[in-house]
Amino acid sequence: MTRPVFAYARRVDTSPLMKIPQLLCAMKSPSWLRLSALVSLSFCAPVCAQTPVFTTLVEFTGTTGTKPGSRPIAALLRATDGAFYGTTMLGGTATVTSPSGMGTVFKVTENGTFTSLLSFTGAAQPNGGLYPVGGLVQWTDGMLYGTTSGDYTSNPPSYGIPFRVSTSGGPVTNLWFFTGTAGAHKGTQPFASLTLASDGKFYGTTQYGGTGTVNFGTLFSIAPSNGLHTVHIEFSGNGSSKKGASPNAQLVDGGDGYLYGSTYAGGEGNMGTLFKYRINDGQFTTLVSFTGTSGFFPGKFPIGPMCLADDGFLYGTTVNGGSNNSGTVYRLNRATGVMTTVVDFTDSNGNAQGALPAGGLVQGNDGALYGTTQLAGDDDFGTVYRLTTAGVLTHKLVEFTGASGNAKGAGPYGTLVKGNDGKLYGTTQYGGAANKGTIFKLEIQTSVPGPDAVTGAVTSISTTSATLNGTVNPNGAATTWQFEYGTTTSYGSVMPATPGSLSSGNTAQSVNTTLSGLTPGATYHYRLKANNGNGTDNGDDATFTTTGAPQAPAVTVLPATEIGSTSARLNGTVNSRGASTEWQFEYGTTLSYGSVIPATPGTTNAGVDEPVSVTLGGLTQGTTIFYRLKATNSVNTVTTTGRSFTTLSPPVVETLSAIDITTTGGRLIGSVNPKGAARTWQFEYGPTNSYGQVAPAQPGTTEAGNDPEFPDIALSALAPGTTIHYRLKVSNGSDFVYGEDKTFTTSQPPTVATGSATNITAVGATLNATVNPNGAAATWQFEYGATAAYGSTTPENTIQPVSQSIVGLQPNTTYHFRIRATSVHGTSTGSDATFTTSNNIASWRQSNFGTSNNTGDAADSADPDQDGVVNLAEYSFGMNPKVRDTALLPRPTYNGSILITSFNQPSGLTDIEYSAEVSTNLQNWSSIADSGSGATHTFAAPFSSGGKNYMRLKVRLIP
Repeated sequence: MTRPVFAYARRVDTSPLMKIPQLLCAMKSPSWLRLSALVSLSFCAPVCAQTPVFTTLVEFTGTTGTKPGSRPIAALLRATDGAFYGTTMLGGTATVTSPSGMGTVFKVTENGTFTSLLSFTGAAQPNGGLYPVGGLVQWTDGMLYGTTSGDYTSNPPSYGIPFRVSTSGGPVTNLWFFTGTAGAHKGTQPFASLTLASDGKFYGTTQYGGTGTVNFGTLFSIAPSNGLHTVHIEFSGNGSSKKGASPNAQLVDGGDGYLYGSTYAGGEGNMGTLFKYRINDGQFTTLVSFTGTSGFFPGKFPIGPMCLADDGFLYGTTVNGGSNNSGTVYRLNRATGVMTTVVDFTDSNGNAQGALPAGGLVQGNDGALYGTTQLAGDDDFGTVYRLTTAGVLTHKLVEFTGASGNAKGAGPYGTLVKGNDGKLYGTTQYGGAANKGTIFKLEIQTSVPGPDAVTGAVTSISTTSATLNGTVNPNGAATTWQFEYGTTTSYGSVMPATPGSLSSGNTAQSVNTTLSGLTPGATYHYRLKANNGNGTDNGDDATFTTTGAPQAPAVTVLPATEIGSTSARLNGTVNSRGASTEWQFEYGTTLSYGSVIPATPGTTNAGVDEPVSVTLGGLTQGTTIFYRLKATNSVNTVTTTGRSFTTLSPPVVETLSAIDITTTGGRLIGSVNPKGAARTWQFEYGPTNSYGQVAPAQPGTTEAGNDPEFPDIALSALAPGTTIHYRLKVSNGSDFVYGEDKTFTTSQPPTVATGSATNITAVGATLNATVNPNGAAATWQFEYGATAAYGSTTPENTIQPVSQSIVGLQPNTTYHFRIRATSVHGTSTGSDATFTTSNNIASWRQSNFGTSNNTGDAADSADPDQDGVVNLAEYSFGMNPKVRDTALLPRPTYNGSILITSFNQPSGLTDIEYSAEVSTNLQNWSSIADSGSGATHTFAAPFSSGGKNYMRLKVRLIP
């Protein structure tokens, strides 16, 4: 297949999406272009689902034209007004320093009406910032929030800006600047879109930045009410905690109190990770370290966000890895942390065609998941695929066609988005008439669609009540509806208690319900849910805050977590009760406290119990710390009662010897004295002291005591004869204590090598081989026979090297043989070898005359076929003594000066000696030397002129 000439290249396994170290004039193309079990996966051609209706809505025009913009990377945002809002990384206003433009913000409706809202300028005002890689998110006030990956500061490198803009367009409001590895706003180059979490804050990541020179990226939050920025996580690459580097994907609120995300790199093999972050106390857990094309967690470089499907699982993609290194789709069980590979893409061939699935997945009204691949398809411009949660894949549902054709576009990167009409909307980085990218609409035609639920705005908000609004399109079937609501995205309550009902129809119908008994000054989440016999549809999550006069803050101090030897995390909740509130923890080694953290008080405006936490470091091992939480607003100051915790003494960890060693496994033993705290443990193991694998996959735990415990784990699937390094790893709060490195070597069956046969006769031979017992007594035998089925064995022995003489064989017969050795560790068999027994005249007589005696017709001097050749000569030249075949006798040739006789000795014949003589008178004979080699005999003599020349051959039976 000829690859099309296009403005992007296929590249694999390199660096993340891009780097902007100096914010030079034009962005480059993406520099990366290119305990897990594989579930049973069904495949089908696009006929499995009805052919979708594809519509190109927008073809971007770069820095000129009616649709300015280029390289739309991020997913579209479906806003509360039903329109879509998005960003392009390039395009818009061109400048001398940036002729490709610095990016745009745009609006597009479901029917394709396009509005350019602003072009970034790279200057302080208006519209400061440049290169928005991430998309947009909407807050409860209707404003749009996003980030640019670069800024207009004078000292490069620039680090990026979070901004706010109206749905009607610019100018943007820049909240502050990211400051790299130091300063007030650590972080560099935010690439992922922000996420509005259940606590009312935006959470996001930066690809770089963080402490000092580590520069592996951060996880941060922004309070939209006042722009307060908090760095929660500074990634460590492959450190002992907070593993990961270069997070690129948008975080997902799992509705269970955790945010779920991924890092493009870092982890055990530097191929990326999956993690979860608990919102209320900041607990960070690494769930998966990807292992590339094989291993426990196949996949490499996750970039797209995960999708929380209706079955409760998270689904995501990796752009590389899997057995074909073309990317994967995985499924993550939030409850257990177990990852399963669902799709292993096969590039342009095979039963899962597609490559580089950078975008995430979206669940359609039919319950199936939809995603895109940047490459593959007939023209290698990328595809759309469909995947059911039962594992049925429809690859190449759509094949993009580049600059023209019926599916314009190339290199889709952003995740698809579902519109209010139930159709799917997305972007491509390239393609379209100007090759600047496109926006498209995809209608999945199903025989009977489910309902469409759209969450609307809240009206009539008071201190204790509010009216929720929305629309439901029954799509032809009787439909019920309810609003879900609560103080988190887990909701917990519904209204009306008895679901409302709509008769069948095909237009959107308004529905509403009024809530009462709400808490004054509290923030609530809500969404509309509709159901009919053809499916269920959930509207988007939205929030509102009840009114009410300010009150003194409500404060709760919670138990400390992540208690280590020198650090711990202090936790609590603060409810602002209607007024901006500052909070701090007081702590010390006595009830006088004496110290506060953070040094600058944290602030909150949340009218609900907002989790607050801070990490306390620099403590002394085995010390009791007292702490309490204090909050102040314009009404009053409230201080909780005190709590305490005791820092840990480090556990005593010892790696013990391995036992039960076999050819493929062994049992690892260790010792742990927990020193008063429950600990988690794992063994690290591998072929070097870099290890690379852990067992068990989910860490084991110890009791919270002071007596030694002895963790052990059985390893399997190891290679025979392999030395394995291992050590015990035990948690010490936020870090680990390691036992010493030890090794063991898996046992190995004997190593054998079949040699050559020697001393070969007509009826016997000596078989030879070598046997290495590999540390255990071994017995050995030769198998031999006239075919590779063998059939006979020689007596057993335990000698090295080994040989065995055998007799009773048939003359001139090819025999197969091989060595076989057995020890307690198994049996090994050598390769097949052959030898051929020799022939002799006695066996020749027996074969031709039925007797081996030199008498009668079998006598050497007899000539039973009367052809003038006696039996000894017939035998010597491979003739048949019963057929007149004198033509087989060797005959001399004459080349003008030399008389030559040359012939080959019959195979297996070893008891005949050949010689020759020449004469000019048949009386005086002279011997001639044999100038041949091996089985070829050659006799040559100069031709004597002036007369006749004679040559005769002589054969002699060797006793």
